[in-house]
Amino acid sequence: MPEDLELLRSRIQELDSAIIRLLGERFAHVRLLGRWKAIEGVPVEDVGREAELRALYRSAAEREGLDPKLVLALFEGVHEHSRAEQERQARRTKSA
Repeated sequence: MPEDLELLRSRIQELDSAIIRLLGERFAHVRLLGRWKAIEGVPVEDVGREAELRALYRSAAEREGLDPKLVLALFEGVHEHSRAEQERQARRTKSA
């Protein structure tokens, strides 16, 4: 039984590491998007797009048997930081 516990913990840790790696990759794209939006004069915040994403995340959570509240809270945090990063990139691009 203890080795089963360690295997499960090890797999969870691998998945957590993959999530962090994917977030890093996501934020690399967020920075590019922020620069693009600054160059094109597109506002950082897109309320319609965010509503679409919330609906997609809710559906995906339900499909995976997850609590939609958890998934939406997680992505709200990710989006909050994404907006802030896009704004930073926009300021840097405009001042360059």
